[in-house]
Amino acid sequence: QLETLAMSKTGIISKIDTLTNLPIAVNIAFSTALVPAISAAIAKKDFTNVSKRMTFSIFASLLIVLPCAAGFISLAQPILNLIYPANDGATLLMLYSVAMVFIALNQTINGGLYGINKMTVPLISLVVAAVLKIILNNILVSNPNIEIMGVGISSIICQGLALIICIKAFKK
Repeated sequence: QLETLAMSKTGIISKIDTLTNLPIAVNIAFSTALVPAISAAIAKKDFTNVSKRMTFSIFASLLIVLPCAAGFISLAQPILNLIYPANDGATLLMLYSVAMVFIALNQTINGGLYGINKMTVPLISLVVAAVLKIILNNILVSNPNIEIMGVGISSIICQGLALIICIKAFKK
């Protein structure tokens, strides 16, 4: 019975991952396009252009991901019922929607970091966040009061931490 429950919870996470990865995939185009634009501006020592491009890219990312997150948060259960006849997962979709915002912003900031040749910073932030996520998942998911919601909570915390690390590095 425990194995059946675990498979059910894994299925819920898989469905929610599919939904939240769509806006993130669209956002990847902005972070990818940012790399050569930032590199060219850095080569010309045009730091004003670097700032403008980063600001625009962050704005564009937010323009894509915030309405999606708001829609997922406000319509979580109807969306799950429409796409996957599921009674579970609405709260987890809401949590993942918050993490989705951090992921999209992180992608954009990482594009800027790649453009200024700071490629190790995203790697370090990702490793730190991944280690923390493993630890938090083990603690939170094993708590009977939190269970699967721990996956969403740990995603928010870890993606937020990775974003903070990258923002601080980019500001330097």
